[in-house]
Amino acid sequence: MPADIVQTYCAFAYNNAWANHRLLGACESLTQAEFEAVRSGFFPSLQKTLNHILIIDRFYVDALEGGWLGPKAWENQVPCASIADLRVEQSAVDQRLIRFCEALTAASLGEVMRINRNTRVQTERRARCARESRAFTRDDLRAALKSGVRKVDQWTAGYRLVEVEFPAAPIDPFFNANRPEDLEAAERLAPLAG
Repeated sequence: MPADIVQTYCAFAYNNAWANHRLLGACESLTQAEFEAVRSGFFPSLQKTLNHILIIDRFYVDALEGGWLGPKAWENQVPCASIADLRVEQSAVDQRLIRFCEALTAASLGEVMRINRNTRVQTERRARCARESRAFTRDDLRAALKSGVRKVDQWTAGYRLVEVEFPAAPIDPFFNANRPEDLEAAERLAPLAG
């Protein structure tokens, strides 16, 4: 692994801290009621969305540091009731991530770490967790394909997956038009799509 990869991780950590700083700064103009207001989305409010970011950051930074916090990280879904409290706590975890990344070496990125998943222990290369393993990447897929993995469930087994329901009415969100009769069906469905 090239030595400059460490600088890349440091840049990621600094950019993460800056993005969180900007995001929370933009939310400071909200009233507490606006911050807690029910909204559409995966999390029902900005308060719960931003607290979720904090919780997951705590989980991964603790794991990177060799801690054993694990799922206890999300026992309290709203550890920070206000934006001011959230800003202090998010800044603290962002600084921990920066310090961790500044201490990295090319060799330590290849080390295997253990992540407490409550019912099991996940082992992962530190480099993968440092980029927070939140999404599949093109490089991960390429590596899996090169190693002979050909089944989606084998590839996704190493990731934390979330099941999401997509209502199939009035239109199946995964409708696929491959044949002439599918095109005809798509034309009939088009007005329903709005």
